[in-house]
Amino acid sequence: MRLRDRMVQDMGDRVRQLHRTLDLTFPEFPRLVRDLTSYKAAGLLLAFPTSAAFRDGSVETVSDIKYDGRHRIGEELARGVCELAARSVGHHDGPSYRLQTRYACEDIATLRERIKGLDGDIQRSLDQHRVGQLLTTIDGIGPNTAAA
Repeated sequence: MRLRDRMVQDMGDRVRQLHRTLDLTFPEFPRLVRDLTSYKAAGLLLAFPTSAAFRDGSVETVSDIKYDGRHRIGEELARGVCELAARSVGHHDGPSYRLQTRYACEDIATLRERIKGLDGDIQRSLDQHRVGQLLTTIDGIGPNTAAA
């Protein structure tokens, strides 16, 4: 549980880092994609890390991004992001900003997978522990609370 808590803190740190970078490069982005930890946000920002990158792309290119390997961004969201990018007040665009965005997105994706793995490990441990099984039958007590 302590490791999981640390990973969740690290995830929050990376999200704050991504927010700081987006404030300079594309501050309007979170209006359309609110959850920066989502596959959708990572897919978009890895392909187009700044508002200038979106302006250089096309709605068709953005809509064809497969953000989780299966699902496409879609034309509605792609059009919205491209329109916001065209009017964006974020004018910082350079290799360092693109790299910061990419690294933050990659770190978020890695942490997301590690937290999922830890959640599975915690659940398996609870399934093998009699008290853990009993605790999770109480309303409002989930696996993480029971494990703690």
